[in-house]
Amino acid sequence: MVKARIAGTPDNQAWATLDSRWPALLDHARGLIGDGEGGPSDTGHELMAARELVKLAYTVEARDVLEVVGALLMMSIMDPLQFKSDAALWIQLARRVRSLADPDVVESWDHRRQRVRRRARELSPKAARCLGHWLATAFGAVGPGLAKAEQAERARLNHETRGRKSADPKLV
Repeated sequence: MVKARIAGTPDNQAWATLDSRWPALLDHARGLIGDGEGGPSDTGHELMAARELVKLAYTVEARDVLEVVGALLMMSIMDPLQFKSDAALWIQLARRVRSLADPDVVESWDHRRQRVRRRARELSPKAARCLGHWLATAFGAVGPGLAKAEQAERARLNHETRGRKSADPKLV
């Protein structure tokens, strides 16, 4: 749905503005990494989230991130009971955006099965919440607009369907 909305209005200045927020978010993350490497940091989860964001930048395009964040924010607006809290939404944002890239894979030997097992490494909950919060803050403006457009489209289709049914008594 989000790709269709973006493709339907490619000249909209909002898309370019939101695309420009990705480099700004990366600069913020790189600044945190630079500060954290220089000495002890009391916000280790922010440093972990910043490192994850910089890793994502190598393989993920800004538009892909915008589409995922827009879809989740639109979902949270259209169905408020979908996420129990903002923190739950932020963690899902982090997970879904991380899934756009190749996952961090950990290999370990399984003694019982006598083979190597591969597992995707999860971020800590605090780091995932921090990363998701950054993404929601940077790209959050797209959610309400997309939800409003989707609701208007659904209402228009519903109105047209009701109009056709009332015009033809056989359909009722």
